[in-house]
Amino acid sequence: MRLHNQGKQPIFLHQVLANLTLPDGIHSSYAATTADFERVFKAYAQLQQWHSPPISPDLTIQPGETKEGTFVCSFRMTKADWETRKGLGYTFNFQYLPALTLEWKGAITER
Repeated sequence: MRLHNQGKQPIFLHQVLANLTLPDGIHSSYAATTADFERVFKAYAQLQQWHSPPISPDLTIQPGETKEGTFVCSFRMTKADWETRKGLGYTFNFQYLPALTLEWKGAITER
């Protein structure tokens, strides 16, 4: 993900959530902390090819600054449950600002 601060004051990322819409409603998962992010790639070596610098859920972005990174969220479910999904989106919660919610429009690939 890439976040850019277009404002005149610093912004403070507080939380990142993945929001998965299933037939029974929305299920949300917080992004892993930076330490847990690294543990994911140690525990699941087959994911190593997608390892890149993490973005911290507690991030400060100065005016005009852009921050890039990856985050990991997980849902406990069967592949059959995953196939019933109706949508996937992300919510970025900032301190003192409204949340930014984005719906994923691209293809969802299995990894």
